[in-house]
Amino acid sequence: MKKILITIGRGWIARNLLHNDFYKILREKYKIVILTSAARDKRFIKEFNHPNVSFVYLEEKAQTWADLALFFFHKNLIYNSTIEQKNKWGIVCDPRSKHPSYASFLIKKAIFTPLSRLEFLRDFVRFLDKVFLQRDEVRMLVATLKRENPDIVISTNIASNTDSALLKAAHEMHILSIGYPKSWDNLSKHSFRAKTDFLVVWNEFMADEARQFQNYTDSQIKIIGIPQFDDYVNPERIWTRQRFCSEFKLDEKKKIIFFGSEGKLHPADKDIATILSDFVSDGSLAGSCQLFIRPHYGYKDELEKFRHLMGKANVVIDLYNNPSSGFKDSWDYSEYFTERFINSIFHSEVIINTYSTLTLDGIAFDKPVITINFDGRVIKKANEATERWGEVSYLRAMVDSKALSVASSEIELRSQIIDYLQDPSIKAREREEMRRRFCYKIDGQSGLRFAKIVEGLL
Repeated sequence: MKKILITIGRGWIARNLLHNDFYKILREKYKIVILTSAARDKRFIKEFNHPNVSFVYLEEKAQTWADLALFFFHKNLIYNSTIEQKNKWGIVCDPRSKHPSYASFLIKKAIFTPLSRLEFLRDFVRFLDKVFLQRDEVRMLVATLKRENPDIVISTNIASNTDSALLKAAHEMHILSIGYPKSWDNLSKHSFRAKTDFLVVWNEFMADEARQFQNYTDSQIKIIGIPQFDDYVNPERIWTRQRFCSEFKLDEKKKIIFFGSEGKLHPADKDIATILSDFVSDGSLAGSCQLFIRPHYGYKDELEKFRHLMGKANVVIDLYNNPSSGFKDSWDYSEYFTERFINSIFHSEVIINTYSTLTLDGIAFDKPVITINFDGRVIKKANEATERWGEVSYLRAMVDSKALSVASSEIELRSQIIDYLQDPSIKAREREEMRRRFCYKIDGQSGLRFAKIVEGLL
């Protein structure tokens, strides 16, 4: 029986791939080794155990100064609007962080705009990375590969440093490799430290960026759709509205306004939630409404943002999250957690977020989507403002699709919500086109397509 080695480095990835047909199909036909930091977590083992599956611990190593030095070139040699925004402002909205100087931004832009057109330089930096960096990690992983002897290696977080070391080891052992970016925003943030023989992506947009920024060819790129969206067309996952509202203590008769937080990346989410709470309280929207808030559980202490709204009339916060101790992120990979999320989108009338992948979840269910482009009831400096996120390449493409509304003020936000509540078909045609380009196919078979690609290569 042939053997597949798969990396699982985050709870988010476990949720998306291990409850999916991708994993369920392959584990019945092949031996599978899951290389993961959760290999000693009893809950993780119990949840995903199978007679053909074994678990091997993989420690995540911190970057060295040499890693960081070369990473500077991995980032800037794909110079694009995402990199430009990072170089200009810094991208994490942490008031304690030091923002880049404008002079350093101009110097980087002048140097790397022309150099980024020389695509061979990216591969040259990858070569230097392979020869000089992560040698101890690679040696240990070569030993792991010799012991496990897989026929193929699948990296499910190709942008990570740990997976990069594994892929270097696989190259040394001449083992076939498949890369899978864990999200659609990975391809424009930096050049991957190690390339795979094949790259599996969600959609046409990612395929374009793989060619443009990562030096992959058409023959190496495989488009499958979004595996976690397979559940969206599974009727067994959809609860009745009565059950959903009962589960969350919502009023069945009132319309639901969904607001999804973006964690530490968007500190203004607290103020936006307050504004939305005021809307439902003062009755200024179309009909009786209630606000449903979903914190971003990939980050710790997210509930603190919304504690001031707990217990407020017509405001409900999803408090359920049971993360695994085996991963760095705080993502709950249980099927129950997934169903809660799916139904919170399905049963909401309008989806509101701040430049988030939640837009794709809303579009998948043909829900009206509004993205926030202002900072609540305060005016922030340009280097801290939410507005700058609109120039990041993958988010700009989302806005340019015209499938969502962009609210640049409290007045616009209220008006857009009212419009959608009165006529949810607004922008329906644009949403359909966005689904085609950014979701590929929502037919419940993305995991199956991924599994078939692996089987074809074996």
